[in-house]
Amino acid sequence: MFVNLVAVDDEPLPGDPVEVRGYSVTYAENVENGMVSVIDVDAFGETTSVTTSGVVVRNPDRGVWTTAVSKGRLAFSGRQRVVVGGVGWREVVTVTRRGWTTVGGDGPAYRVTLAHGNETTLAFRSNASTAEPQIGGATSRSLPRTPASSCSSRTGTGAFARRSPARTRRSPPAA
Repeated sequence: MFVNLVAVDDEPLPGDPVEVRGYSVTYAENVENGMVSVIDVDAFGETTSVTTSGVVVRNPDRGVWTTAVSKGRLAFSGRQRVVVGGVGWREVVTVTRRGWTTVGGDGPAYRVTLAHGNETTLAFRSNASTAEPQIGGATSRSLPRTPASSCSSRTGTGAFARRSPARTRRSPPAA
């Protein structure tokens, strides 16, 4: 005979979850998995506590707490459908991740939305990412105009390049 020694945590889910007939669907990063062991083992520096990131589905009445879509899978696909339901019914929550990766930035910037029925909810917003502005592979910097030059730009090597006004030379007439 086997005994189930896990239970669904009743802590509230982060963010603003979408509620569908007892199911809560949300997106979270680095949250403790809500399917907790009844006996917490903490030995040799190890613990039964596990963190997860992605689309989380919970229904305490049905004993459900799961990461339905991982953070990496959603980042790769951009959109996933999460199906929840019971006997005789099914409903879909569409999860969308939209964002961008900045050049020279500190990671991607993105937001995750949940859509169910006619409502779309912002579930998660990542930290901002600052870009290192570049034009044609060189960092661009504007300088005030001087009589000797029309503009300056910083090259990728760290040196400044100065562009002089164009001069035309006429060739002597052919004899």
